[in-house]
Formats: sequence, C-alpha cells, structure tokens
Amino acid sequence: DHALGCLAAAEHAEAGRRLLASKDFGQARTHLEQAVQGGDGAAACLLGEMTLQGQGGIAPNQDEAAKLFQLAQSRNIICFASGR
Repeated sequence: DHALGCLAAAEHAEAGRRLLASKDFGQARTHLEQAVQGGDGAAACLLGEMTLQGQGGIAPNQDEAAKLFQLAQSRNIICFASGR
C-alpha cells in the first residue's frame, strides 16, 4: 500500500514538472501539492519556488516557501532557486 502512495507521489511530481515547464501553473500546483503530500522532496522544491514567486494562484509567502524547502531538505533534496 505504501509503495502505491510513493508511486503516485512520483507520478504527480512528474506531471507537475511537465505542467510547470509549459507554464500551466494552476495545474502544476495541484499535482505538486499531491506529490508533496506523498512526501516527494523534489516537488516540495518546485512548489516552494512557486510559493516564493506567487505562481498558480498562491500568494507569495517566504515563510511557506521556507517550510517547503525544509521539507525537501529533510528528504535529502537540495533546492536550487532559479532566481527568476
């Protein structure tokens, strides 16, 4: 059962990454949030960056972004902010 959850998180993370690349921020947010709930560290990085920039209907929030970056770090993922 747990393996299914991990697979789903990875699938959501990948879908979120693809949507983010195509600038579909609203849909990307939905998938990335699901992936983060499933414990995906890379998705936490992407969602953190979206939160910093206020994309996908998220109000810009440094504190929330920091929490997401810390979650990613706890999963041994290093976030590199694009600085855009």
